Amino acid sequence: MDVILIDTRLNRFPSQVTSSINDDIVSSREWLIPLRCNFWVQFAFALLLTGTISGILFLVFNITVLLGIAFYSLIIAALLFIATLCGRDTIRAYRRVRRHIKHYGSFDIRLQNELMKHMYCRRAGARAAAKDLGASDELLPALANAWPLL
Repeated sequence: MDVILIDTRLNRFPSQVTSSINDDIVSSREWLIPLRCNFWVQFAFALLLTGTISGILFLVFNITVLLGIAFYSLIIAALLFIATLCGRDTIRAYRRVRRHIKHYGSFDIRLQNELMKHMYCRRAGARAAAKDLGASDELLPALANAWPLL
């Protein structure tokens, strides 16, 4: 006798369950999105690494210049993280555009024009979502221009 497994989570069909599992995987890695596509978060992370390494090298070799590099790098990194709110707007725009493209199948020009009115962080999130879902060819030229550090 064959056993049939029925998923009773919100009465979804198996294809919908697989889709929600894939969405959960994306949401668990969302904190990487600003680091992947936002120049200012990337720059802050690079300064954080520079400051940390300089601080460790100062402790090992006791060279005063390294202490100054560590101090200023960490201060500027902290200011950039605070200014960008650690990429919060990038993640919000990524989620919004991702939902929009999945629901409508394309990246609407009206939404792109609305995102163009906002600062760099939201445009970076929108660009990343369009690239991830294969809609990057629909981007307006002003929204398609990117300058990532990594």
